[in-house]
Amino acid sequence: MKTTIKYTKQLINMTMLVKQYEMDRKECKVFRRTATCIKKDLKLDTEIIFVNSKDKKNFTSPNINGIYNDLTKRIIIFIDNKRSIDDIVYTIIHELTHAYQDKYMHDKYKKSLKELRSKKVSYKNSWHEKHANETAKRLSCNYNYIAA
Repeated sequence: MKTTIKYTKQLINMTMLVKQYEMDRKECKVFRRTATCIKKDLKLDTEIIFVNSKDKKNFTSPNINGIYNDLTKRIIIFIDNKRSIDDIVYTIIHELTHAYQDKYMHDKYKKSLKELRSKKVSYKNSWHEKHANETAKRLSCNYNYIAA
């Protein structure tokens, strides 16, 4: 229980802090347009915050490209000019898939998170991650043209 409370506090603090680092709308206009199309198709109203990757150290580890916060229903996408458009679109779809799982497959999503947090499965082998990766692989080619 203490671990869950600690984790919850960290997620809420991180999400509140991230608004300070949100990128200018012009800097990520293309990605906002792409995200809007995907959100419409998936029937989601999740807020997406685009943050420059140089500020990533304030929130998470260097290998993380996006975060879905299931408590605040917000997504954070880290952007820099070293990542390709395809990679960023993949990340948007991946994180929106988590929002979709949370909204439409809630019990299965929560069970997968619980298994991950209790270390019954690895991050890579958790259902919600495998499903999000597979969805992003399949859908990214459909949305890359919007961002190109």
